[in-house]
Amino acid sequence: MRALATRDDLPAILRCSDIYVNPPRMGGGFSVAEAMAEGLPVIALAGSDGGDKLGEMALPHLDACTERLAALIENPRLRSEMGADLRQRFDSQLDIAASGPALLEACRLAARLARERLRP
Repeated sequence: MRALATRDDLPAILRCSDIYVNPPRMGGGFSVAEAMAEGLPVIALAGSDGGDKLGEMALPHLDACTERLAALIENPRLRSEMGADLRQRFDSQLDIAASGPALLEACRLAARLARERLRP
């Protein structure tokens, strides 16, 4: 296990990794998305910007993070399954190519509703 400071070569490092652990602090949400895009299992706390990307897979407290990490270290199949699930979540919810059209439509709807409210 290695803790790394901010790096410019994170995608290359992630491709050589088995698990991504997002420390319990503010920040790091983008690196969580990058790990998900690489198909890695990710450990992050619920309510953090990293955990928000994981949805129901985010963990409620540090003890749960420790337990999940131990399980992932011991079980390659669990790592593979969780990584695949998070890759699918990234593709469907975080990848701009997939989510961009829905975001654009939501912006158009918001603009239309705002115009309707401003009409006399």
